[in-house]
Amino acid sequence: YLLMDRYGLSPAVAGLALTGAAVFWSIGSAIQGRMGETLANERAMFIGAVLGVIAIAVVWGTAALHWPAFVAIGIWALGGAGMGLVFPRKNVHMIKLSTALNQGFNSSALAISDSMGSALALASGGLIFAAFSGNDSFVAVFAFTTLIGLALIILTPRTRPSATANSALEASNRLEA
Repeated sequence: YLLMDRYGLSPAVAGLALTGAAVFWSIGSAIQGRMGETLANERAMFIGAVLGVIAIAVVWGTAALHWPAFVAIGIWALGGAGMGLVFPRKNVHMIKLSTALNQGFNSSALAISDSMGSALALASGGLIFAAFSGNDSFVAVFAFTTLIGLALIILTPRTRPSATANSALEASNRLEA
């Protein structure tokens, strides 16, 4: 909407940002899949989060500082690559950290938290957008989503299992076997 409303681009040209993100999401996903265990799940999620935040922050800058539209279109692909790194790995990592008995519960909890987080962020972004007028609406929403992304970067290191958790998981898996 930013690209059409503020830059006067046609839907086809503005859609290049989404197309680029989708293509690079696939590329990011393929890369993380080929790397397998040589790229730890925690590292893939951290790198993906950083790429996503960079993309959002640059689009924020584009909206705030009126940079050329091609900056936002191009950088959005980087965000797509980050998503390609994060999404497959978060599910695999959750299963890896779960015992056989709680994998189903944890998988459901992750799906619910994904849906609730998306709905909450979307609703909050809509309220923020409506609270401002003109270009300030875009700037405010991208500032908000940049903050969400920064929180993700800060929290991502918590996905590393502690030594205590590893020991407990191994013991639980031995008991279940």
